[in-house]
Amino acid sequence: FMDAYFMSRVRLTGLVVLVVGALGVYTQDKSNSAIPTLSSVLWNIGIVNQEQAQSSREIDEDPIRLIELPAKTDWVSGLSNDTMQEAMLFVPMWAVLDGSGFRGGGNVSVWCDNGKLFQDTVQIHDLKPGEGDTTVAWSFDGETFVESTWSQKDRFIIPNDDFPHGKFVKRYVSARHLVLRTKGVAGLDVRSSRVKRTESFAVLPVPLWGDKTALKAIVNNCSE
Repeated sequence: FMDAYFMSRVRLTGLVVLVVGALGVYTQDKSNSAIPTLSSVLWNIGIVNQEQAQSSREIDEDPIRLIELPAKTDWVSGLSNDTMQEAMLFVPMWAVLDGSGFRGGGNVSVWCDNGKLFQDTVQIHDLKPGEGDTTVAWSFDGETFVESTWSQKDRFIIPNDDFPHGKFVKRYVSARHLVLRTKGVAGLDVRSSRVKRTESFAVLPVPLWGDKTALKAIVNNCSE
């Protein structure tokens, strides 16, 4: 069942990537000043070359602006049948303007299956294809939520049974942003980088202040 489901996800996400792969204009939501911005969370991870950051300071520019993020993203309805409903979020490419180039986006989806909420496999375009186990760290609004071992297959990471699916999916509804980090089995695909990237792991920044109608419908209608 999992292999058949996985292959259907690969075909679906491959089609969507062709449509939503463009880099958008960054429009960070600052409606809650108590929550760190997505840019500041990424800055603290250490993805910007500090020499380039100092150059920005010397010309009176904010070095955090070297991080160029996608526009807000919206949840959309996905597959559904009598027992399962899905909501999907497509994260476009983003960039670090220190010479290290573009970062790949990814595809995220959740579903309600027979009354229970589940986090689906996640596609991360920055990963080299591989197969094996990888540690995945998640933080919502700058605070660590969970770190766990997932399986990688191609560029997809697949949650294990002990992942806190229901609690995690509900956090999407209230959070402003999510950052995912994983090294992957075979490392990173860094073909677009002109200089060595500071980070050695894949980073997927996920704005969560867009339209959540499709997501909320699943969470509210799931009996969990």
